[in-house]
Amino acid sequence: MDNNLVYSETNALSTVIDPALRGLVVTAHTSWENSPVIAAYRARSLEIATYLKLSSLFSANNPLDCYVIDRLGDKYRFTIVYTVQSFNNNYLVRIITKTNDILPLVSLQGVYPSLN
Repeated sequence: MDNNLVYSETNALSTVIDPALRGLVVTAHTSWENSPVIAAYRARSLEIATYLKLSSLFSANNPLDCYVIDRLGDKYRFTIVYTVQSFNNNYLVRIITKTNDILPLVSLQGVYPSLN
């Protein structure tokens, strides 16, 4: 994919995110299927998920899945991907965060009880 296109998509999506939350997000872009992908700091993923659920812009209120990618040897070994659906806007939002076997992961179960 063209780097200029990725850069412009990232900037376009970043302007949609509430300015108060910009410090919580590592990066934001759209995926190949035009779904928003938000990479959040590990400790801030709960605030991002709460915003995405309660925001009238996103209304991402239906969690579909959560999976972990394990990469041995990486500093942040585990990549956690949450996929949440917005019924109102008919698209998926992905929240991605990273952790390792020492740092605790913040659970999103309080925001999305079905992630239990």
